[in-house]
Amino acid sequence: MRRRVLTIGSAVSLLLCPATAVLWVGSYWRSDELDWRGEAWTGTESNLTEFELVTGRGYLRFACNRFHDYGPGYFPYNPEFDPLGWRYRRYDGPFNVWLNVDPKPLFAGFGGRWDSWDDKEKGEAGRSATLVIPCWSLTALFAFLPIAVTIPAIRRAIRRPTSCRSCGYNLAGNVSGVCPECGTQTRDN
Repeated sequence: MRRRVLTIGSAVSLLLCPATAVLWVGSYWRSDELDWRGEAWTGTESNLTEFELVTGRGYLRFACNRFHDYGPGYFPYNPEFDPLGWRYRRYDGPFNVWLNVDPKPLFAGFGGRWDSWDDKEKGEAGRSATLVIPCWSLTALFAFLPIAVTIPAIRRAIRRPTSCRSCGYNLAGNVSGVCPECGTQTRDN
């Protein structure tokens, strides 16, 4: 069962690794944006929730925004320009994913921001969380599992014929038929 899970995980990782590599390289020439928007009303007040995934200049930005409108009609939201539901857009030229994200990269290109505001005069409030990661880190992450599964399999295949099938101990000169390392029967008596 464990081997089957690792094999399926490796297969998925092998698909995601080149996909993220293509996304990473392509982000230097164009930007992709995938987002979802939903709105909920409670009386005269409304809440807009937005999840966003943007690529640009070798980075990937995840953002979750929630806006609260205390009164009708103030939302900085235009339903014709920003429809609710799923939306995918592609832009020519790389997008600056660090736009409005402070601090700039903290460590090896990773960074993020958390904001919260409540402006009763304007009638709005909101929360925003943003995480920016370099695309190379996703490519490396998805490459790790197939490599971690493949190396032990290659080592098992390369074992000498005089090695124990169970632990790999060298049995050259062993006449007892039992591995002294793990106790496995090595030949039929």
